[in-house]
Amino acid sequence: MSQQDQIEVMNELTRAHEYIQDLERERDLREQFVSILTHDLRTPLTAAKMAAQIIARRPERIEKTKQLIEKVIGSIDRMDQMIRDLLDANRIRVGEPLAMMMGECDLRNIATDTLRELSMSFGDRFMLETDRESICGYWNAEGVRRVLENLVNNAAKYGKPNELIKVILKQVDHEIQIIVHNLGNPISPEDLKCLFQPFCRTSTAQHGDKRGWGLGLTLVRGVAEAHGGKVSVESNEMDGTTFTVTLPRDARPYQLLH
Repeated sequence: MSQQDQIEVMNELTRAHEYIQDLERERDLREQFVSILTHDLRTPLTAAKMAAQIIARRPERIEKTKQLIEKVIGSIDRMDQMIRDLLDANRIRVGEPLAMMMGECDLRNIATDTLRELSMSFGDRFMLETDRESICGYWNAEGVRRVLENLVNNAAKYGKPNELIKVILKQVDHEIQIIVHNLGNPISPEDLKCLFQPFCRTSTAQHGDKRGWGLGLTLVRGVAEAHGGKVSVESNEMDGTTFTVTLPRDARPYQLLH
């Protein structure tokens, strides 16, 4: 065997080894995901079941029954959102665009409402910055809200505790930008490479006590691309982490293309 043939054989073996390692990593990620999914779905299921049992035992307590019914509905909504996230992430993984209905909405109103609700869980940690009273365009309001929720949730969970999280809205010509910035440990260059892939969790997230599916940023990317937009990230020790989502002000043509 010539030296060139030996080199080619070694290269083939190296590629085969890397492929096997990738398969093993994917297997481990899927097993971890199934474990987390099972845990997270059981929580609202248990809450809904317990509330339904109490209603069945004491149907005459009208006021208490109303509260329990709201709890059941809330638990079902949580499970529905989990399933939708999983289905959407799977569509993104196989290269299918997300189908969304576009309508006229105000980005500032969406951001204000979203941050107000998230403040109930994370406290008064959010600062909204924009130089406009309104930023109107044609987007999917629920999709934009999901983008904000995922980015702000990540910033609150993995950013520096008690530091302000900035949400900046910009309008530049025919585009708008949603910028979410937090201070804290930077995302490593290795993690940045796969950050928007399904089931990908950073090394910090994997070794911390925060549970997650590794789908949030995949959904952010999918929603941005469904609008004809994009998402980018910059992260370093000095400046912290900044996610930037850029969308056209009128996303209707991109859904027609799909």
